[in-house]
Amino acid sequence: MRRDSMRTRAVHAGEHAGPAVTPPLVMANSYIVDPDIGFSAGDLSDEPPFIYSRWRNPTVCSLEARLEALEDAEAALCFTSGMSAITGLFTHVLGHGDHLVMSDVAYAGAVEYTRDILPKAGVSVTHVNASDLSAVEQAIRPQTKLIHIETPCNPILRLTDIGAVAEIAHAAGALLSVDSTFAPPFVTKPLTFGADFVVHSLT
Repeated sequence: MRRDSMRTRAVHAGEHAGPAVTPPLVMANSYIVDPDIGFSAGDLSDEPPFIYSRWRNPTVCSLEARLEALEDAEAALCFTSGMSAITGLFTHVLGHGDHLVMSDVAYAGAVEYTRDILPKAGVSVTHVNASDLSAVEQAIRPQTKLIHIETPCNPILRLTDIGAVAEIAHAAGALLSVDSTFAPPFVTKPLTFGADFVVHSLT
């Protein structure tokens, strides 16, 4: 675990030594690459060189390192929007035949996605008041792969006990993701309470 203060991490995590006092914004969309490296994503290593900004960009990598440090996380991944992060997470974890338990009050885009899009992909969804632990437990099915909560939830700021829901999820063999947009790392670190994923809209 990092020993730097949260203030230090917020300002300096993800920085690399260089001539500039402030890390530069890299706006390039392509880079000079060793010709021996294949262009297919399948040819790239876990730490590929900068080839194309849609895959990796130095500025975004710096932000990811900073978020990783602030959340005490193993890794961080930035998307173009909070909804891109949520849909990317759900697509990664859930497949045809799986079941999602979802907060009944959440960001409107996430609710629409779980109500209108996921069922078309064969994912069943149960919306529950996630602050009611018995309701969360009752919503669990053998096919449940993920519980997704938002705390404080948007817009009514209802709170959910992250640690208690994490225990319920893990006992059922499921994962827990937390949308913590309204409680950034200076307030709450969901991973330290047992969550498997944390999502933020950085707007």
